Amino acid sequence: MRQLTLAAVLLTLVANSFQIERLEDVLVYAVEPSNKIQKREVTDTTKKKSFNQFKEFVEDKLVQHTQALEHLVKLVQINEETSRQLLENLSNNIEQPKLPEKMEVISRRSFSSKTLTPDDPNKKISPWCGVALLCHRTYSPVCGYDDNFGYGKFDDVCHMLQVNCYWRYNFALVPSCRPIM
Repeated sequence: MRQLTLAAVLLTLVANSFQIERLEDVLVYAVEPSNKIQKREVTDTTKKKSFNQFKEFVEDKLVQHTQALEHLVKLVQINEETSRQLLENLSNNIEQPKLPEKMEVISRRSFSSKTLTPDDPNKKISPWCGVALLCHRTYSPVCGYDDNFGYGKFDDVCHMLQVNCYWRYNFALVPSCRPIM
């Protein structure tokens, strides 16, 4: 008896599986027959017309982008000129900073005495001025070295930048006020 029930269940499953596996039973909507793809007919006049429209579109966009770029370049030039004038005015109004404390280095080669302040009549703005104007004073002593001045001790980094700006030096930070030989 058990075998008969098992056979009946299997027979029912197989019979129902054939119905489920048909595509029409699975799909909600019926399958429509496929349509043949129809191509447009393209003539020489439509090709030329389409090409001319594309060419005009590209030319218009190039003109628009060129005008926008010219406008941006003009704005940058105006901003650059304004910044240069502002920096020049501010650097001309900087008060004279005190020179750094000169650290004498005694060696066999230190026989020449150089002037402490450079006599540079050049009115060109020093590249250090922009940073020196915006620097915040900290009053933590630092040492710097310049080829013309030698070693110098400054109140802080801002003092060194102001000396570079006003006196036209090119001091760089060094770890010690005495050279290691």
